[in-house]
Amino acid sequence: MPVQQLDKQSQVELVAGELIREVRRTIEYHQNQNPDASINNLFLTGGGAKLKNLSHYIASQLDLPVQLHQPLRSLVPSGNVEQERLNDLFPQLAVAIGLALRGGEDR
Repeated sequence: MPVQQLDKQSQVELVAGELIREVRRTIEYHQNQNPDASINNLFLTGGGAKLKNLSHYIASQLDLPVQLHQPLRSLVPSGNVEQERLNDLFPQLAVAIGLALRGGEDR
């Protein structure tokens, strides 16, 4: 059945299932490369990380604690920017902030 014909819940489950498979593959690769290391948490970032119940779903599928990554939550806004609005935007700005902190250097 084409994805377009699925109801919204089924579409979300389909996409989340693919995400779970990719995270599992990444964890397996990491464990194969670092047999003495352990993974104790999973942090979500990006705009999709704010999807309702996504962190709970991933945690239940991977048996790992999952939380929204907010490395800049202590940043104090200047001007008329409200802290709540800034907190809401941080997950979507993760890549841009990371690139800015990197200074645009080619690596």
